[in-house]
Amino acid sequence: VISMEYMVYFNFFSWVLPPLLFMLIIYSEIFYMIHKQLNKKVSSHSEPNKYYDKELKLAKSLALVLFLFAVS
Repeated sequence: VISMEYMVYFNFFSWVLPPLLFMLIIYSEIFYMIHKQLNKKVSSHSEPNKYYDKELKLAKSLALVLFLFAVS
């Protein structure tokens, strides 16, 4: 009864896009909280290189999770 073209768009916009956007919002909020915590710790320590290494590792892992979800 329903055309397949409509079903493809319906499934994408209802079952793929909202969870992807939700995950993006949640992970960005988590990244922001961790960023604030690391800033507090860095201000008390004198090694900014460790801070940037931790932040880069965190950003890569979050991007990987989102990428793998989008691919699947």
